[in-house]
Amino acid sequence: AYPAFRVAGLVPAAAWLLQAAFAVCAIGALLRWMPRDPRLAGLAAATATFLLLPYALNYDLTIVGNAAAILPHRAPAAAPVPRIAAALVLMLPAAVFFTNQLAMPIAPLLLLLLLGGLLAREPDGAAIIVSQERQAA
Repeated sequence: AYPAFRVAGLVPAAAWLLQAAFAVCAIGALLRWMPRDPRLAGLAAATATFLLLPYALNYDLTIVGNAAAILPHRAPAAAPVPRIAAALVLMLPAAVFFTNQLAMPIAPLLLLLLLGGLLAREPDGAAIIVSQERQAA
């Protein structure tokens, strides 16, 4: 998050503050809503990694692309935000070249939305995105 906000023109102190805010949100979300399915937990943790690390490059986003590719197939049709976030995250490695030129720090926001989609819960506390084995049962 830090470089995205620096490219957007924020002073270093403000960019570090936003970096810390995104990191705290990611850690808190993982601690509170980590999926029981180890595959989804791994994808959620990998996505959160890019919110924790102050420096990551677009070619590092391969694992996040996997999460973004899986999410639309596992999220319910009634959940458009995770599906849209996943589609945008799939384009993120190429899009950051253009968004950085426009001083638009969208990468941290999209990653946070993707993480939210991976950790989403029903009101009764059940995971919205369930493993395929549980869906078949």
